[in-house]
Amino acid sequence: TIILGPPGTGKTHNLLNLVEQELAIGTPPDRIAFVAFTKKAASEARDRAMKQFNLEEQHLPYFRTLHSFAFQQLGLTKSEVMSRDNYKEFAQTFGMDLGSVTVDNQLLSEVNLARMKCMALEKHYNNSNLDVSWHALLRAERSLEEFKKKKEILDFTDMIEMYVESGTVPKLDVVFIDEAQDLCALQWRMVHKICQNAKQVYISGDDDQAIYRWAGADVEHLIGLPG
Repeated sequence: TIILGPPGTGKTHNLLNLVEQELAIGTPPDRIAFVAFTKKAASEARDRAMKQFNLEEQHLPYFRTLHSFAFQQLGLTKSEVMSRDNYKEFAQTFGMDLGSVTVDNQLLSEVNLARMKCMALEKHYNNSNLDVSWHALLRAERSLEEFKKKKEILDFTDMIEMYVESGTVPKLDVVFIDEAQDLCALQWRMVHKICQNAKQVYISGDDDQAIYRWAGADVEHLIGLPG
């Protein structure tokens, strides 16, 4: 079921009502997944369900962001994921300026964007009007991969890629996907994997509210979904 609507029309509120309906008819809370693009939306859904049905956080293990879902299902620890200090060390090692934000570097951003769009880096470069050289972009990609391999750590995109490739899918009866207009091609692959055995899937979003196209949001995928 696809739920569409502009800002303020109650899409998320409607999803939360549906969550409550599922719990009210006896659907086990650990067989419901509520996956959102932002931590705020996932936390709101979890907190409301906990309050309404007197549940604890551990009773709702699949009310998460996609990255958190992948982190959980892959059995990762924080030490296995790129930290702020790791990025600083990488920047110093390879002479990159990350600016005021941890990963605020055009080369790294474009490398990651290609991955989020499930596109080869060279194709992404050829399709984009970038003011960086191809060799600089390729060096950034290879340098980052070399650094992660040496440190035996993953970045956030690695987590999604690994989950799509080899992650386990918990037994779920119902899956709710919120803020779907913000999902990129790689995240859509993960969503479809999570939903593959569910009896009911609700996907909510607004194709006119897509503000993350610059970050690879695949709004056309939402528009093209059946249901």
